Amino acid sequence: MSSFDYDVIVCGVGTAGQTAAAFAAKRGARVLAVDIASGIGGNTGRSTGQMSAAGTRLQKERDIHDTPDLHYDDIMRISHGTADATMVRLAVDNAADTMHWLIDNELELLPEMPVIFKGHEPYQIARTYWGPDRGGKPLQKVLGTQFMKAVESGGVTLMLETEVEDLVQEADGRVGGVVLKAKDGEQKTVSAPNVLLSMGGFASNSDLFPKYSNGYPLFKGGPSFSSHPHANGRGHELGEQAGGYVRYQDYFLPTFGRVKDPADPSYVSFVTRVTTVSLQGPRPLWEIFVNWEGKRFVSEDSDSPDEKELGLKTIPDLTFWAIYDQRAREESICIFTDMTHEEADPLFNSHESFKQADTLENLAAAMGVNEAGLAETVGRYNGFVEQGKDDDFGRSHLPAPISKGPYYGIKHHGLSITSFAGLAVNENLELIREDGSAIPGLYGAGECLGLGATSGKAFCGGMALMPAMTFGRLLGDKIWQW
Repeated sequence: MSSFDYDVIVCGVGTAGQTAAAFAAKRGARVLAVDIASGIGGNTGRSTGQMSAAGTRLQKERDIHDTPDLHYDDIMRISHGTADATMVRLAVDNAADTMHWLIDNELELLPEMPVIFKGHEPYQIARTYWGPDRGGKPLQKVLGTQFMKAVESGGVTLMLETEVEDLVQEADGRVGGVVLKAKDGEQKTVSAPNVLLSMGGFASNSDLFPKYSNGYPLFKGGPSFSSHPHANGRGHELGEQAGGYVRYQDYFLPTFGRVKDPADPSYVSFVTRVTTVSLQGPRPLWEIFVNWEGKRFVSEDSDSPDEKELGLKTIPDLTFWAIYDQRAREESICIFTDMTHEEADPLFNSHESFKQADTLENLAAAMGVNEAGLAETVGRYNGFVEQGKDDDFGRSHLPAPISKGPYYGIKHHGLSITSFAGLAVNENLELIREDGSAIPGLYGAGECLGLGATSGKAFCGGMALMPAMTFGRLLGDKIWQW
């Protein structure tokens, strides 16, 4: 009989944690699953549910030729060679098996899946999947069902509203348990030879976010499109305290162009259409985007999400203004997602993100943007319109000069719902020290590893949820020993 209380302790019952616990219990492990939240699932059900996998049965049924090698090559292309080769190979080589497990357990997918998703820099082959009803909900239904079966059968002991206060570590560095604190304040130490940190990221912690994101600020999404409220970086901190380290801080990338919500400016939301393609269809842009100096920083009509996201990183506070005039208001497709111009009018000069003025000089003053810089930029842009060529950024859609007052400015920010920086692990998903040595008994999976591990300095579609499940499956199914 083992001298440990459990064979496995899973800290964080989200995408990776649920999967790891379910597979370990299936192998006969005694599993303790702990989460600070009042329910299971973490970010799974809150996500859009995007998963990518190559060489699946669904692709074969549609005569789509795809392999893990092609998937790997696509990720390296999109990430500019910055994704971790070891982590990517581990993910893509095992993704199809994870997808088949989900399908065999009645995962509901939209009938057209897989597709080439263009919300991020697109793959060259259709290998992205999601379900209906905000695609993460069908995924959580499968993961939650499998996890709760393990709980009900006695293979998993579930402790909710319980904080992981510390790790139990021996003199040789081996981790052999955790210190827990229940909601009522009671502390308890439990032991296990395998401890998993799967506690999510830090994209709900405004204070910690700049530390792990190269100094950039956090702009959070709203209740229905944001990271889990308990994504506070606690797993990252515990890993560091145990001797591990956080990498990929410089990989941080925001999602392009959200506006502080008109009803609640504490978060940003999808108020405007400042990308060329969205779920609402294509929209040719008439606006220009300027920073606080009044200068453009990207080709506004670029079809590359990656180009715009990288362009936004040149602005330290991830904030820019979309500028347009009365002619654009009258002749272009409406910039707003769920409002008409008339419905939006009361926001201008009453909400901090919406400004209107009769002249460009007054608009710049109202926005707090450099007046001379904005005047020079608009004049230069209007010259590009006249000559039919953008000499600065190569913009191709140049419909009209910005010259007919009144003028409008809408302030946008870079949205963050995921964490790029994460704990360093080896090919067995063991946490490692900066010298490359493993910390025995301590493992990481999910957003604790950071999106940078499997996406590099880019958003590679489906390379957050799928690696989280795949790594959890590999840990529970064969890596852990007891």
